[in-house]
Amino acid sequence: MDVVWTPPETLRTDGVTARFMAEHDIGDREQLLARSIDDPAWFWDAVVRFLDIPFQKPYTRVFDDSAGMAATTWFDDGAINVSEVCVDKWAARSPDRTAITYEGEDGEQR
Repeated sequence: MDVVWTPPETLRTDGVTARFMAEHDIGDREQLLARSIDDPAWFWDAVVRFLDIPFQKPYTRVFDDSAGMAATTWFDDGAINVSEVCVDKWAARSPDRTAITYEGEDGEQR
């Protein structure tokens, strides 16, 4: 596999992926890749939990590919509110920060 970009050392040691790998005792990128391929249910469940993505209704299964890869379903029976995930969670942590910036066709911003 050709490497098209190598992150700076600070991201490799202090970034989100590095913290995820440390939490799950994964030593390097190759181990992370192998684990995500070998056990995708564990991987995606761990990612959702690590990123603290709030489900309003918990999922019962991470994925179901029994009908074939093209028909795979994800986070079966679960429900999320995209606004809660993308805006509300961050607004609660940083209530004085701008959440959304509007830019009109004429360049007006607010």
